[in-house]
Amino acid sequence: MEASDIPARLLLDCLVRITGERMTGSGFLAAPGLVVTCAHVVGRRRTVAVRHGTSEWVGEVRYASAPPGRNELWPYPDLAIVEIPAGAGPRACAWLDQRLPAMRSHLQVVGFSDVYQPELRQTSASPTFDGLHDLGGPMLMLGDREIPAGMSGGPVLNLATGGVCGVAKASRLKGAAMGGLAVPIWALRETDPAMYRRLIRAHDRFFAEEREWSAASDKLAPAKSHRLHQDEERQLRGILAGLPVPPDHQDRFVRAVGRECFAPQRRLVDSADVITELAVQLPPPRGELPYVLRYAADLARDLTGRDAQAIRDWVLLTAGRLRLGKEATARLADGAEFDGPSSLMVRIRPVGSDHARFEVRIWRYFDASAVIPVPLESTPLGMTEAIQLVRDELPRQLAAMAPDCGDITVELFLPPEQLEEDFESRPLWPEQPWSALGRKHAVLVRDQSRLDNDRIAPEWQKRWAAGAGRDLGADADQVACTDRRGHEAVEGWLAEDYRRCVLVFASSPFGSGNRPAVEVGLHSGVPVMMWRRGHCPDCPDDGCPGESFVRRLREALSGVGLAELPERVRRLRAQAAGTTSADHCGADLVLLYDDPSRRPPRDRLVRPEENNDD
Repeated sequence: MEASDIPARLLLDCLVRITGERMTGSGFLAAPGLVVTCAHVVGRRRTVAVRHGTSEWVGEVRYASAPPGRNELWPYPDLAIVEIPAGAGPRACAWLDQRLPAMRSHLQVVGFSDVYQPELRQTSASPTFDGLHDLGGPMLMLGDREIPAGMSGGPVLNLATGGVCGVAKASRLKGAAMGGLAVPIWALRETDPAMYRRLIRAHDRFFAEEREWSAASDKLAPAKSHRLHQDEERQLRGILAGLPVPPDHQDRFVRAVGRECFAPQRRLVDSADVITELAVQLPPPRGELPYVLRYAADLARDLTGRDAQAIRDWVLLTAGRLRLGKEATARLADGAEFDGPSSLMVRIRPVGSDHARFEVRIWRYFDASAVIPVPLESTPLGMTEAIQLVRDELPRQLAAMAPDCGDITVELFLPPEQLEEDFESRPLWPEQPWSALGRKHAVLVRDQSRLDNDRIAPEWQKRWAAGAGRDLGADADQVACTDRRGHEAVEGWLAEDYRRCVLVFASSPFGSGNRPAVEVGLHSGVPVMMWRRGHCPDCPDDGCPGESFVRRLREALSGVGLAELPERVRRLRAQAAGTTSADHCGADLVLLYDDPSRRPPRDRLVRPEENNDD
């Protein structure tokens, strides 16, 4: 099956037959519940019969071009918008393509005709695009095929792009294969502005989620690597379709392209029109932001709250693919750049109360105002599958961020049971099995349960503040191998002094009797903990290995403060790989480093299954 066959098939689901004042013609669903046809098909009636398959409804004519004088063609644009009852009709609509077709490109017109039978039947014609003709406004000339009267109002599909580019109007000569005329789809902008905005926004919301037609059109007209993909443009249209976008479309167009570019030749009624006209401009030089990205960045900067955040997320995510993240952040900040440390944040979290299934989320963190979610097609997974997904995504996401950031920290929000999972020693690239993640990037783990536990937040923030300016080599509190205090004793010890904010374990708290210390420490907001994987064996006569590890780590951290700790740990891991000694304090070193000021956004939506506590 050719890619163009899919839009052609789906278009038939959108086709309707319309019985108007004096004739029966064609029409199509251009948005859910809204039909586009020709005004001369509906005539002067305010209600028409709309038929789809065996179903028929009364349609309300919400707009129709003014009727003509006697013996004249219906004046430009000769369009009508008809609304069918809520819930009626198929859950379908046609993708509208407001670009001008290429000369001699192949088109397909679908509609109804009685040429070969006494009653109207569904039919199609395959004309070519032969240029524009002025008939009170620009019209598409259709060549080489007959366009029967019953096809008036039917959609004209551009087989090169998979989008509806026009509405069939008239045949050049009845009964002859001499082609005809079609109203370009962009002429919908000449209809009632409020009605047009309602239609185009409903259309854009639909195609922000639709997949089959969109995928086919993407194959027909793939974007070059340095330009926006159609799917990215559809996402932006879907976002803007739900927002109160300022109406100064002309000014924003000029701001995006500069005054040296061509002014739009068509009316800009909605933000969707600005995107359309920006996309057909000659592209800017390589290395500069595409005009649509400039427009979206300007909107994000001028709007506030969640409206701005949704656009900002789209801008940075799209710019990241184009390797233009620095340019995007500068435009978003009106020339300023983010100067905080960047990180890739990963969270593995149980789904609801089911601790056998987990969801994976990833964010690109530029600063507190720019935390960009990475779209992942991920259903709830078992822990093994979730960890593998993270390992597969880390190299891809780090590569995407690399052109726009200096040092990138990897922050892993994990359930307590997975805090010892070894991510840092894994190779980044299959062709470089000797290059480990933790030697290239500061890798740290964080307690994912703290993100949604407001009870811990005050103590967590207080302990973090108490650690500022302290020498970690001298001030870290040790938890010895032989420490067997229970939960109550540990809580009392921590509550006695909020300056106890950095704990160093002589052996793994998950493989020794120190587990109460790490569990109470997590719930008491202790922001920094360090240990080495594996439990401390029975101490030989010449000294405890755990005590020796703590001593060497204290020496390595002498003079190091909280802000420098992740980078110092990265260097220690690198040093451990460069020595033959298995006792280096950087070997198998785990760093729990939980800065309460750096966090991904709270989830706005909760999966339905997360509400099930059965």
